[in-house]
Amino acid sequence: MTRSTFHLFQVAISGLLWTLLAHAGEPCPQGYAPDAQGKCTACAAGYVKNAKTGACKKPPSCPTGQVLVVDKCFPACTTGYAHDNTGKCTLCADGYLKDQKSGACKKPPTCTPPQVLVIDKCFPACTTGYAHDNTGKCTLCADGYLKDQKSGACKKPPTCTPPQVLVIDKCFPACTTGYAHDNTGKCTLCADGYLKDQKSGACKKPPTCTPPQVLVIDRCFPACTTGYAHDNTGKCTLCADGYLKDQKSGACKKPPTCTPPQVLVVDKCFPPCTAGYAHDSSGKCTLCAHGYLKDKAGSCKKPAG
Repeated sequence: MTRSTFHLFQVAISGLLWTLLAHAGEPCPQGYAPDAQGKCTACAAGYVKNAKTGACKKPPSCPTGQVLVVDKCFPACTTGYAHDNTGKCTLCADGYLKDQKSGACKKPPTCTPPQVLVIDKCFPACTTGYAHDNTGKCTLCADGYLKDQKSGACKKPPTCTPPQVLVIDKCFPACTTGYAHDNTGKCTLCADGYLKDQKSGACKKPPTCTPPQVLVIDRCFPACTTGYAHDNTGKCTLCADGYLKDQKSGACKKPPTCTPPQVLVVDKCFPPCTAGYAHDSSGKCTLCAHGYLKDKAGSCKKPAG
């Protein structure tokens, strides 16, 4: 007997067996129904077996929110649950998801990065701030929501306990000055010309401040008066004894120790000026105004008496 002849013999025996079982009162398998002679035959495309009569019939059209289970409409199950053959919602086994079309539990596909799994299908990853809806379309997350890196859906981010900061959708310890978190939460050195954003914890290009405003960390603030400097919030505070305002960053810092005959001007060392001249704020020697003399610190002042 050839292989093809044996296969036909198997099919004939299988059909005969189901026919005998149908005559004996046993139902046909899923997708099959008895014909007029009681033989189990496959239902035509678009037809299903009626669970009550056992005959093939056209299934009903289910309204929105309901799904077809065997040959009846049932309300859709919640995420992670699917209908059994009776229409009851049961929890899917680990590693299985609800099939959106049939409503049954099935093994989801394995997505090739950068694609991500959305419900039970693979879609290209969305850009930052966008996430997939139930159809797989990238939509903008609502205010206060972020894209979940694992599921690709919008979700409420966790509330981080200071000094921890939120990076994408997880909390990480704050990085030191000049360092910022990458997408994995690792602290990396910011590139030249970039600063750590105090809110997001990421490296970003700082704004260009319009004088007399100065840059404090990553924001512009009005310049402080002499002897005062900005704290981390941008507030002008009195510098501690022995500290001066840094003209570039606007923060208090320890001034350099000048080697004589150089003198300290604001926060830098400059050669001394000749008699009758004194340093301006930029360190340039300028003639003192009439009635003023150069003092010990190298600046012009009104003499006593």
